[in-house]
Amino acid sequence: MEVLVRLLMQMREASEEFKQRHRGGEVLDLFKRFFREEEPRYNCLLGLLTASGCVDDDLAPDGTEADALARWQRIARFLGRLETVLLRHSDYFNRVFRHAVVALTTPVLTDGSSRDDMLKRMSSTIQSQAGSKFQHLVVSLRMHMQNDDVIIDTPIEFGEALERPLTPAPKASRRR
Repeated sequence: MEVLVRLLMQMREASEEFKQRHRGGEVLDLFKRFFREEEPRYNCLLGLLTASGCVDDDLAPDGTEADALARWQRIARFLGRLETVLLRHSDYFNRVFRHAVVALTTPVLTDGSSRDDMLKRMSSTIQSQAGSKFQHLVVSLRMHMQNDDVIIDTPIEFGEALERPLTPAPKASRRR
C-alpha cells in the first residue's frame, strides 16, 4: 500500500511540474481535467501508464504466467520496481509522466475535430484507451520515451536486490 501512496504523491508533483511548463497554454486548457483530483479515472489511467513506462511492464497477461503464483510474482516485481523509481528516480518518473500525457492525449488530438467536439468525446476516447487498447497506449509511450535522450542515456537498472520481497501469494481459487 505504501508504494501506491508514493505513486499518488509523485503524480501530484509531476502534475504540478507539467502544469507549470504549460501554464497559460492551449494544451493545459484543453486537458485540464487530467490534472483535477476530482477526476480519478484520468489520474488513475495516467498513473498506471506512467508506472508501466517507468518499469517497462504493462501487466497485461503475457502467456508465460502458468498460475496465480506467477501472476502474483509479476505484480510484486512491478510494485518493487515502481517503488525503486519513486524513491530514487523521481525526475525520471516526472519525465516519463510528460511523455505519458502526450501518449494519452494524442488520440484525442488526432481525431481532427473542433475543440468542442474533442471535449465532448474526450471521456469516451480516454476510456477506450484504458481497456483493451492499453497495451497499444504503452507501446506509444515507449516510442516517445525512445526518442528522449535523457531517458535513453540514464536507464534504471533493476537488480534483484531491489525487488520487493514476496509476501504470501493469494491462494488459488478452487472452482469446479
